[in-house]
Amino acid sequence: MGHKEGSDTPKGEALVLASDCQACHGVDKKSVGPAYTVVAKHYKDNKDALSLLSKKIINGGGGVWGEVAMPAHPSLKQEDANEIVKWILSL
Repeated sequence: MGHKEGSDTPKGEALVLASDCQACHGVDKKSVGPAYTVVAKHYKDNKDALSLLSKKIINGGGGVWGEVAMPAHPSLKQEDANEIVKWILSL
C-alpha cells in the first residue's frame, strides 16, 4: 500500500526502452542513427511528421541521415509507432 501505481515514463519512451531502438539511437547523442533530439528538431515544423516517421519506423527507411538504412519493424503496431514518434517529437 502507498506505492505509486503506473509509471511516469511516457508510453513512447517506454516502447523505445523495450525495443531495439537504443542499438542505433540515443536521446541526445548520435550513434548509428541520429539522436532523437536532432530528429525532433528536423521535423519540428513538418505537419506530416507523425505519419511520415511512424511509417519509417514500421517499414524502415534510409537516405535522410546517411547511408545506413533503418531496419523495418513490421510487427510494431501503428498506435505504438505513433506513441514513439510523439515522444521523439516532444524532446
